[in-house]
Amino acid sequence: MKKLYEYVSFDMAVLFTVPGIMCLIDVFREEMMFDIVVLIVCCIAVVSWLVFAVIYWRVRRLKKNPVYIHGELVPELVRVIPFFREYIIKATITHFDPQTGKTTLYKGIAMGVWRQYQALRNGEHILVRVVYDEKHPRTYQVLLEEALKNVNIL
Repeated sequence: MKKLYEYVSFDMAVLFTVPGIMCLIDVFREEMMFDIVVLIVCCIAVVSWLVFAVIYWRVRRLKKNPVYIHGELVPELVRVIPFFREYIIKATITHFDPQTGKTTLYKGIAMGVWRQYQALRNGEHILVRVVYDEKHPRTYQVLLEEALKNVNIL
């Protein structure tokens, strides 16, 4: 989950910031009027950098106090979204804590191919590692890419 959002958000931040900076430079040079298009481009640039900053802050916080657990993949809750040549695979992982008696659901996302999706969808008892922040348990990362590498494709 982290890698997909981290790289996509950074690419989007750069992609939307460059035209925003160019428009602002043109406005300050008074070569271009400040109109609604410039305002929209600048707003998109600012929002994309805010998204990147929030994701970077969460990933950094996650690296400070990591706790690793193993959860079991729920095959019925595996979804796929076509994305160019690969697919975005969304999965739900359950973890039962015997000390508290609670079951926690974690949602993860990763890039994969169609056969990996089918193997996850048809597989039983696939264990997936989840890392979460000890101080903030709602900040977590599902290491679904590890599970995709370990899945046997028939």
